[in-house]
Amino acid sequence: MTTEQETEVDETSEDFNLDTGDRSADSDKTQQGSAKTKKILMIVLVVLISVSVVCYYFIFSDEPAQTNSPKIDVKAVKEEPSEIEVKKKALYLPIENDFIATLVDEGGDEHHMVITVTLMVRENESLKAIEKNKPLIINNLLEVFESQNYQKMQQLKSKEALREKALIAIRESMKSEVPAVTIESVLFTKFMMD
Repeated sequence: MTTEQETEVDETSEDFNLDTGDRSADSDKTQQGSAKTKKILMIVLVVLISVSVVCYYFIFSDEPAQTNSPKIDVKAVKEEPSEIEVKKKALYLPIENDFIATLVDEGGDEHHMVITVTLMVRENESLKAIEKNKPLIINNLLEVFESQNYQKMQQLKSKEALREKALIAIRESMKSEVPAVTIESVLFTKFMMD
């Protein structure tokens, strides 16, 4: 080996030693950074587990939460009727017949109004009472429908007013026969005029 080659080898080995020294320093920094990251992850994991345990306790515990609100006597609440009552499911009773009423306009021409009626109630007892008294209800509805004025029935709000009149007439007739019956609404499932 010549001196030039030896010098190159020495420089290369020095470069290699420097690189090795740098690599070991980088490796120490990486290990220190990795250790810090592990510590942070462990802390986050412990916090998450703690929060999860606390949430589980509050959600699934049988004991009521401690509050500063006054205690309510459960027995007293159960005995008093609730102000907010849950509405029962609506029950519908269609009146099978179409109501055909003849209306006369100002010129003397006859017009026909065809209405199909369904009654809405919330109790089975009301349905039974309505079934028993259906002829009376049909009669009262016919009287209400035939007493209408043709020109007034052309207005938009007349249909709603007619529904209200029909409901009042049915309630009045049922009140005399079966006072406990409650009819909530009269629905027109068909309404035609010629």
